[in-house]
Amino acid sequence: MSMNNNDSEFTFNVLTMTRFGRMLVNKNDVYVGRSLIQYGEYSWEEIAVIGLLDLSNANVIEAGSNIGSHTIPLSQRISGSGRLYAFEPQRLIYQTLSANLALNQCDNVHAYWAGVGAKAGKILIPELSPRQAGNFGGVSANSREGESPMIEVPCMTIDSLRLESCALIKADVEGMELDVITGGEKTIRTCRPTLYLEADRREKLPPLIRKLKSLHYQLWWHVPNLFNPDNIFHEAKDIFNVHSINILGFPAEKEVPVSGLDPVKGENDWFC
Repeated sequence: MSMNNNDSEFTFNVLTMTRFGRMLVNKNDVYVGRSLIQYGEYSWEEIAVIGLLDLSNANVIEAGSNIGSHTIPLSQRISGSGRLYAFEPQRLIYQTLSANLALNQCDNVHAYWAGVGAKAGKILIPELSPRQAGNFGGVSANSREGESPMIEVPCMTIDSLRLESCALIKADVEGMELDVITGGEKTIRTCRPTLYLEADRREKLPPLIRKLKSLHYQLWWHVPNLFNPDNIFHEAKDIFNVHSINILGFPAEKEVPVSGLDPVKGENDWFC
């Protein structure tokens, strides 16, 4: 029997409705895709905390956009002349990101098939099979994933964008957060954006925290659950029972009042 793109066993991308519009997702993705299908959203608490920021006429950078589960709501919150610069290094994930941006009329997003790092060049990205179950949001650059082939992908720096203003840098790059900050240091010193960074690899945190402190940022732990009991599909069961670990940073000179979050006390601190 011949196989075509309409065969259910061959198909891995499916269209689902979400809180922010229709999205194409990989049904084999054990976290992002599964959450969007099950709940119509992914890690709502991350979106909610970012939603407290004023993004009118704001430029925003998102390193590690995946398929756009946070890119789309960010795009919808940016008004006026603001632009969102979205970076995703995985080839097939980038294709899905582009499809989702088109589906949701996100014309204020500039999407790049590239990683973000300390310097311009190339990085190696494992290319996971989309037809097998996997965590497609947890792929690390220059790190082999089983027997997956490695492909060479461009790596850019934030500073290469030469932005005159930037309100937010969000980075979920599987341990490369320090590289992102290093390659954006000029932008950070000039524009003083809010920073929202994944920080779940404890062994990599001390140099990252030292760098952020040297840039005169006040830091807080933000530990959001993946599951939102108030999800749009009204699903009561938490199928994940896991949380993310992030750092939220504000320029010290802005003296932003923060309540309900624990401060990052030093380079060897941990969220609990």
